Formats: sequence, structure tokens, C-alpha cells
Amino acid sequence: MFLGGLILGPSANRASGRRGAWLALIGGIWFTIGPVVSLLWRAGGLGAPIGEPVGANSLQMLEHLGYFYGLGALVTALAAFALGRLTVHSA
Repeated sequence: MFLGGLILGPSANRASGRRGAWLALIGGIWFTIGPVVSLLWRAGGLGAPIGEPVGANSLQMLEHLGYFYGLGALVTALAAFALGRLTVHSA
């Protein structure tokens, strides 16, 4: 995701901009689905993929939204917007 933003930001042509937008899009999708997919390799202790959230239920919900689902949705939306802008040809 970070690499996609670094490529997309200063891109001089559409090809490198699209490459960066696709990398950012894939990273955003991973942030969105990653916590659920990480349940497949559930390990305890230091090998835990994302760790257990701490605090009350509302704090756990805010942690998941802020660090994973909300961030992934925001990055996915921004990358999709950039990709859409790069695929439109000027008249």
C-alpha cells in the first residue's frame, strides 16, 4: 500500500501511475480482508497474526475499524478513484 502510494504520487505517465494505483488497491483490500483471513493460521503467543484486542467491546470495535477495516476501505476507495482517473482518456 505504501509502495503503491510512492509510485502513484510522482508518476510521470499513466503506466506507472496505474501500477501504483493497483498496488495501493491490493494493499487496501488486504487491510480489509486480512484480519479475517489471518484466522486461518491462528497461532498463540508471539506468533499471533494481529493479536487480541484489549479493553471493552467498544474499544475493540474502534481498534478494528481504525487499524484494519476502516483504513482498508479508505485506501481502497482512494486507490479506485485514482485508478479510475488514470483510465479515462482526454478528449
